[in-house]
Amino acid sequence: MNHYLIRIPAKWAWTGLATLTVMVNILVLLIPHTTVPKAVLALLWMFLMPGWLVSRIIRLRTTNVWESLGFSIGFSLLTVLLSALLMNALLPLVGNVQPLGTNSLVLGFDAVWLALMAIAWRRNQGTPLELRPNRPRLRESIYSLAGLPIVALSIMGAVSLNNGGTNAFTYIMLILSAIYLVGLLRWRNQLRESTILIGIYSVGLALLLMTSLRGWYITGHDVQREFQVFIA
Repeated sequence: MNHYLIRIPAKWAWTGLATLTVMVNILVLLIPHTTVPKAVLALLWMFLMPGWLVSRIIRLRTTNVWESLGFSIGFSLLTVLLSALLMNALLPLVGNVQPLGTNSLVLGFDAVWLALMAIAWRRNQGTPLELRPNRPRLRESIYSLAGLPIVALSIMGAVSLNNGGTNAFTYIMLILSAIYLVGLLRWRNQLRESTILIGIYSVGLALLLMTSLRGWYITGHDVQREFQVFIA
């Protein structure tokens, strides 16, 4: 098998998680305006870290990077939703009238994440993090990266149309998406499953952003009502 082993010592992994938590708290609570580094770190902190901790707690062992990533994202989404639901139910009982405000959410997530870290540390003391990713090959790297311009064109097309501009970006994106999918189909026997999944995900994301980014306002009557309740 064309794999190589990545082994991260336990103390490095836990130190990295603690550092990420501190950085997110500083950026979110002390810097009022949204920045790209803050958004990226908060995304990792919310939608990768808790799921990875849950995987360690239940001792879900997989050396495949994509399987580990998928489980981490899935468990993270579940943990975030359940934590927010718990905060929304309990914080008003102690006088917090904005349980889903930024400060409340961050501090609440801090408490849950620290609890998960303590449990995961206790169950995996000294156990290093091991991953066995595939060695990159030129053709697979090209096919994986080829989906990025399609996603970029989708975003550019939506922004252009929102500002009364040309629809050329969207047309080019649709044409390239068709060519890209035909190429994946043609070379499916020579490509790894992970590469094909990345390609399908890229096209799907582009098609989603093509429509969901249209307009500068929140669309959908149900989402509008929820947003009004949230900001009230």
